Amino acid sequence: MESLARLAIVALPFAVLLLLLGLGLIIHVLASEGRSRSASLSRWSSASTSG
Repeated sequence: MESLARLAIVALPFAVLLLLLGLGLIIHVLASEGRSRSASLSRWSSASTSG
């Protein structure tokens, strides 16, 4: 039982780090996706208004 507790103490920081990395990756992908979508949307709307 003691070894299980020690394993949890050692593995917990790695689990938290992995979680933060995954969260950061998801946020980065969502942000870049939204930026590209808004850029293409503004490009399309400006082209439609000028034409």
